[in-house]
Amino acid sequence: MKASFPPSQGVNGLRPDAFYRGEIALLNATSTTGLLVQGMHSRLQQALFPAPIFATAQHILANDLLRGRLHHLRRQLYTDQVILKVLATIVTELATELKWPELPFVDLPRLRAIVPQMHQLSAATDAFSAHRDTWYANPPAQINLWIPLGDYPATQTFVFYPDCFSRAVKNNSESFDYEHWRATVGWQSLQKPESAIYPQALELQVEEPLGFACEAGQRLLFSGSHLHQPLPNNGENIRFSLDLRLVCRSDFIQKRGTPQTDNRSQGSTWPEFVSLAAWQ
Repeated sequence: MKASFPPSQGVNGLRPDAFYRGEIALLNATSTTGLLVQGMHSRLQQALFPAPIFATAQHILANDLLRGRLHHLRRQLYTDQVILKVLATIVTELATELKWPELPFVDLPRLRAIVPQMHQLSAATDAFSAHRDTWYANPPAQINLWIPLGDYPATQTFVFYPDCFSRAVKNNSESFDYEHWRATVGWQSLQKPESAIYPQALELQVEEPLGFACEAGQRLLFSGSHLHQPLPNNGENIRFSLDLRLVCRSDFIQKRGTPQTDNRSQGSTWPEFVSLAAWQ
């Protein structure tokens, strides 16, 4: 794996079109992301009681109970007005800092939890596949915002394949229909039907991947078209993160974004996006 990229210090040139060209930016934490991390730690500690330390709850809670508790917390976050308001502030501050021409629309936050040795479970195989988010019918103008809730080494985050950004990769996205997915699977569902399709790279011939280490509250930004892949967690702690998908409405309407060289998915997640005003 190539050396991790350092936190981006300068923000000039990081308007949406830069990400459409493949830019990846790891920005420093802010006081507001610090509030998010603090709030999420509190909620995780409550949700994973009686584990004394939420990051090692896998030693106290049985796997099914742990999964059920996290599933319930994910659903709670969708209507958690405190967390949603903090996230709205984070996105507003980000758009201002990067001098974006407009505030982006957002979809619901997703809490990620990569439990140590989770990759060894057959049911989790798809979660560790290389994929583009656009293969899941995400908009070409989508920019992902990923916020780690802890400090993690490069061996426990995920990797990018930048040389595949604008190059077609063999995949099975033609089998993904978003309306069917919503009706039968859904995002972060507790049960996975055997027939569920998870678009992924079927052949991967690339140079070394690009990885990164991170600190709690940092802000990682990248296009939803970037080919990326979660890494196995061989550490002691659960890797927790929260992510959002951002889309500038004018770019979506005017069909700006990344070229879709190999995306054959059906439908669009755009109807799920809302104005930041809905969270403020």
